[in-house]
Amino acid sequence: MKLKRKIAINRISEAELETLIDIYREPLVKCAFFITGSFQDAEEIVQDTFVKFYFQPPAQLEASKTKAYLYRMVNNAGIDLIRRNKQNRWIDLNGIANLPDKKLNGSKQKVLLHKEFLRINDLLEQIPEEQSEVIRMRTISDLSFVEIARILEIPVTTVKSRFAYGIDKLREKTGIKKEVYDEL
Repeated sequence: MKLKRKIAINRISEAELETLIDIYREPLVKCAFFITGSFQDAEEIVQDTFVKFYFQPPAQLEASKTKAYLYRMVNNAGIDLIRRNKQNRWIDLNGIANLPDKKLNGSKQKVLLHKEFLRINDLLEQIPEEQSEVIRMRTISDLSFVEIARILEIPVTTVKSRFAYGIDKLREKTGIKKEVYDEL
């Protein structure tokens, strides 16, 4: 019983949690969506992340690493969900974008976003996982290379090289040529 009381006394305040939710909820949902491909799963993962974070003893985390820690929790939860649901859960979206808004119940934007997710996800699955993970974190979650290095617990130089090699491979796959500027 003493352990539970100690944790309850030392955890972050509800006001601090609300502040964290206000700041990080949307970017974390976006990050989780691009891992899972589902808005519902993404929102559930983020909600569970904040609950787990609230009930953890604060001694395990420095205040300066909160953002990295939250992203790591969401990333791990998303990957765990995918591993649990190995079967493909996607619905066939061919032609659904042409349906009238009435039949989509106002969710045409979500359907189009989901189609875009599938296209991007397909491209990212064609490159090594460590490169696609860094690209997702940098472009979708808008994390800095330093933050990504903290989350993945690898050197910043490794993060930068994974990003660069991954982008080069994506350019090859899509046929986009790298622009090279000649210095005068």
